[in-house]
Amino acid sequence: MTILVEALLETARRLQQAAEAQRLQHVNERDHLDPQFRIALAAVARSSASTYRLTKPKVATAEWPKLGTVDVGIEVDDRGLTLIELKCGKGEDALGPCAWDAAELAYLLQARTGNDAFLVAATTLGNWEASIRGAEFFRSARHDMAALRGSYADWWEKWERDGYPAASRMPARFETELVAETPFTVAAETWLLRMSRVRAIGAARIDWPRLLPTSAVQGGARPAKDP
Repeated sequence: MTILVEALLETARRLQQAAEAQRLQHVNERDHLDPQFRIALAAVARSSASTYRLTKPKVATAEWPKLGTVDVGIEVDDRGLTLIELKCGKGEDALGPCAWDAAELAYLLQARTGNDAFLVAATTLGNWEASIRGAEFFRSARHDMAALRGSYADWWEKWERDGYPAASRMPARFETELVAETPFTVAAETWLLRMSRVRAIGAARIDWPRLLPTSAVQGGARPAKDP
């Protein structure tokens, strides 16, 4: 975890530098957080480990065929695969897709696809202080998957409508733990970059039937990574 915390600090520094150099008014996942986090993580891993491998793991399963890929995977000194999902944006929906990511990581941990899993997200300090949807995954808490299905029904329905349903069965519960945070500045506004660890709790699972009728489902892009 030390490598990830160091990478988080370096990512915030790099994001602020990029924002200043390019006179950015905001940053996003695709153009800013993803590339800067990868550069920072690789640099820290090179100086801290004897061997490492940085990947973008494909994790689709028969049970969850549209699961797709995890943003970042890293294996350090043969200690197993760590899975990392990224989110970044300024709007009030910036952290909403963390519902998918948290559920996905819990699912993969329960399936032993990864040894460890983390959420990394950046948004404005104001959004964090307002506890926008998705901010709850960046605190120490236990989460009930059935409750998550209800509280994020609008998001799950959107993903189903776009052709990306969740797995037919999901972990019954999981927990998150805030492990690090660091501020940075974009256009004179304070942003906060946070990292939360995701853990599956036990082997219990729940059925996850579709929320929408099949006729409402269309093809489309993967769940929004850049709100």
